[in-house]
Amino acid sequence: LEKSFEMDIEGFQFSGKMDRITQRNDGSLLLIDYKTGRVTFSPNHIILSKHFQALLYFISLKTIDHAPCSGVLFYDLKEGELRRGLFREDLISKELKQKLTRGHTLSPDAFQSLIDQGQRHLIQIATAIQEGLFPAKPNPEECSRCEAVTFCRQGAGYV
Repeated sequence: LEKSFEMDIEGFQFSGKMDRITQRNDGSLLLIDYKTGRVTFSPNHIILSKHFQALLYFISLKTIDHAPCSGVLFYDLKEGELRRGLFREDLISKELKQKLTRGHTLSPDAFQSLIDQGQRHLIQIATAIQEGLFPAKPNPEECSRCEAVTFCRQGAGYV
């Protein structure tokens, strides 16, 4: 099931589309996001405000369905790999945990803490943007794929 979402978080509107939601045998929901590019993700990406996609999925799923979310998997279409993601350890089996060689499992409290902390960062960034504060933060890792490279001082080699 592909599912679009729109939600309000503290007065800010967010929308997106989840690629796939699967209901597992235990009733929990599993999100699968298909990636055509390189897949990098860890819980630290949420803490460091570098990756909000999984966070938005988790938050939106709570507004759509009341079943618990066991986690999100990122499916690397180039590698055919389904081993990277984030899970609540109490909602997955030991066998599945062993297969997630590039995945992360968190206790329910740590999982919720990550979501809460990520949401606070998200609102801080949205507030700064609303106030006109969104300075460029060039990153050599990202610059080579950026669409703004033709008019960016970093991309033009001035910085």
